[in-house]
Amino acid sequence: MTRKKKRQSSGVKHWLTETKAGNVTWRIGAALLSGSMWFLACADFDIWPLAWIAMVPTLWAIRGQKAKPAFWYAYLAGIVANAGGFYWIVGLLERFGNMPTIAALPIFLLMAAYQGIEFGLFGWWISVLERRTHSGATWFAPVLMVAIELVTPLIFPWYLAITQAWVVPVIQVADLAGPLGVTFLLLVANGAVYDLLDAAAAHKKIPWRRASIAAGVLVAALVYGQIRLHQVRSTMKQAEHIKIGVVQGNFGINLKGQKGYLAKQLQVHQAVSHFLKEQGAKLIVWPESSYPYPIDRNITSASELPPAIQFAPDLGIPMIIGAITVKWSKQNRPNKVFNSALMVDAQGRVTGVYDKMYLLIFGEYIPFHDELSFMKKFFEHHRMSHFDRGKKVTTFPLEYKDNSYRIGPLICYEDIITSFGRALADHKPNLLVNITNDAWFGNTSEPYEHLALAVYRSVEHRLALVRAVNTGVSTIVLPTGKLGQETPTTGSKTPPGNALDPAIAMETAGFKRLSKGLYQARSWPHPHALLVTAPLMPAHETVYAKVGDIFGYANLLLTIYLLVFFKRKTWRKLFKRQYVRSTSGTETQDEKSSKQGGTKAKAALKTPQKGKRKKQTKAPKSSKKTGRQSS
Repeated sequence: MTRKKKRQSSGVKHWLTETKAGNVTWRIGAALLSGSMWFLACADFDIWPLAWIAMVPTLWAIRGQKAKPAFWYAYLAGIVANAGGFYWIVGLLERFGNMPTIAALPIFLLMAAYQGIEFGLFGWWISVLERRTHSGATWFAPVLMVAIELVTPLIFPWYLAITQAWVVPVIQVADLAGPLGVTFLLLVANGAVYDLLDAAAAHKKIPWRRASIAAGVLVAALVYGQIRLHQVRSTMKQAEHIKIGVVQGNFGINLKGQKGYLAKQLQVHQAVSHFLKEQGAKLIVWPESSYPYPIDRNITSASELPPAIQFAPDLGIPMIIGAITVKWSKQNRPNKVFNSALMVDAQGRVTGVYDKMYLLIFGEYIPFHDELSFMKKFFEHHRMSHFDRGKKVTTFPLEYKDNSYRIGPLICYEDIITSFGRALADHKPNLLVNITNDAWFGNTSEPYEHLALAVYRSVEHRLALVRAVNTGVSTIVLPTGKLGQETPTTGSKTPPGNALDPAIAMETAGFKRLSKGLYQARSWPHPHALLVTAPLMPAHETVYAKVGDIFGYANLLLTIYLLVFFKRKTWRKLFKRQYVRSTSGTETQDEKSSKQGGTKAKAALKTPQKGKRKKQTKAPKSSKKTGRQSS
């Protein structure tokens, strides 16, 4: 330890700055803590306040480190955050990929390692900028994280804003900047907390200006949120409302689509639909691929189907159903197959078809499928689907109370893709409907994580989002981001031996009321019936719908400038900071007062370090330099 460090550490050594800051073990522990706090803040652990300080341990772990070690510490935090959030990947691969645990676990870890790279990049860049400017994390942490989230492609897209999905006042800024705006707020808070703790630990001057600006940003965001909540609630109150019945069949993935249960699956959905109509529903929504038979793409009316497999005979109200649609070749073989949503009016006419555009790799399409024709039997044996991609975004027409409205359909995880939401908003829908199938994941946190990410589409575009899910969570997200009644998630239920006709069994056993608007059949497979009231919001454009991720790109440009074109001189002028170079390195000092002009500032730069003897006024005889003598 140098003489200077001994002087600084005199007295009681602070555990942050001296005792443990240089200890690799404690840095690793801080990274592990940070990653754990992030996934515990997410659904369905839901300890969301942790997100406001979850990055602080990572910032401490990389404190004083160069770029490479900073990358690895932050990267470790990212791996833990992703592993804790996506733990259900292992079970998914075991159940439906027919993989043993010893094979599923490495794949899961590779996925977590790849997605954790966002944190690693954050650690690298924050270390570089901190060493260049010594200006603290308050300024740089939010800018860097927003830029990273904007440009990093992920296998399972998510963003730190997922942690605040249920905190309605915080997420209102999403209609300006999308979820990146919420990420910005989180990192502003984390950066400010870290800077305050760091200054206190090192006995440095407390950066009150930074803390005040950070507090001002957060307060402004909350004030904006309250104003927007009042405005949106007023618009909702004036809008027309419609009662929508959501059918949740609760067929596990091991039963759904099997030949022996196709008729039963259809009967269950028909029976629940008729029950919801009796409860006052004016529109019925079935989940993704809930209609169990392939449908010819040229169909124009339900009456063209055989009577035994029609959607819901004599229902008499509009429906949205999920189905597989097929374009047949001349040889009467499937030429193209689509994962589709169909709009059916009260007369049974098909008035709209939307084909899913964003397909899930290996789940819905196989890369180079046509070139791998020799593996066709392998794909079929493992029930690996290969759909064709939809070509365009569209809306469905809805006639209600002598007025015409538009419904924007989203299939599966399209409801978590911000760019798709904006493309759909361009068609001026009055309501969003998402049909999906989370049966793959069972009773895990995935359905809730999916829902948490989907909440932002409602806030971004100020539209209600009705979700119909095969095994949960079915619900409505209001234009404010508030959730309505939710159905519980459920796993696969083994059918009893006498379950020959579920429709008759449900008619006999009836439904039980679980809560307002939520019912469940007393007989197998115990489907849920959800009745929600949705506002048909006026067609309009929010700021986010108009400008997209311009906020994110602004942060990206600022990041590029700081990393590539940054000059310390410019930064010093902006923030009025002085850099005093000593024999042991470079330190910063806050400018005491604007009264200290250039002469005093230059004198301060020449002031010798405290504790060192002043040099002789005369230059050494051996010096060959002329003209100046040290004073």
